[in-house]
Amino acid sequence: MTSTEPTSTKSELLFEQFCRLQRICCTPIECDGKKADYEIVLSGNTIVTELKQIDPNDSDIATWEEGRLRSSVAAWGNSDHRVRLKIQEARKQLKARSKGKLPTLLVIYDNGTFAGTDATDIKTAMFGDEKVVVSIANHEVVEVSAIHPGGNRRFADDFNTSISAIALLYGDEPRLSVFHNHFAALPILPDWMRSDQLRHFRLAKTDYEWNSI
Repeated sequence: MTSTEPTSTKSELLFEQFCRLQRICCTPIECDGKKADYEIVLSGNTIVTELKQIDPNDSDIATWEEGRLRSSVAAWGNSDHRVRLKIQEARKQLKARSKGKLPTLLVIYDNGTFAGTDATDIKTAMFGDEKVVVSIANHEVVEVSAIHPGGNRRFADDFNTSISAIALLYGDEPRLSVFHNHFAALPILPDWMRSDQLRHFRLAKTDYEWNSI
């Protein structure tokens, strides 16, 4: 496994470094001259892997520049919509390469956007915005439901079942957090590989939070 070409993105270099350090067999696959895909092997199981890098956009750059000029800046943002776009971009390619016979993994790397990308962004992109139901009687709140999935989801029992999990790649000494799709037709089993640098999470339906598994 080598990646010394100057055209390699930061996410590619970090992912290949992660695999090398974790002794994961990783084979880059070129598509239209770019290393869009990988095949990794965990405990003898081949996983078709797509790597997507989220780069700063014009809004991020403008916010950073304003902060530099003023020495401080107040702004709000989230990245779940960017994760949804990456899911949409990767879906067909992962499905085509796996041919329904291999589990698939979408790896996302945030390359310095203003809001960053975290586990909550991954959760809401995969399973929907957080939602509660409030019951009101006589102008008073009488019941508030537990948090549960709302709209804008990209995964369901009849949609995107070919994507087994989404992983977030982060850190200069790269780490990987794998967020499993409980709707996946071919799941990735956490016991295929565990380490301090590779952690697995599954959504708890009771409180709509990620649980370490």
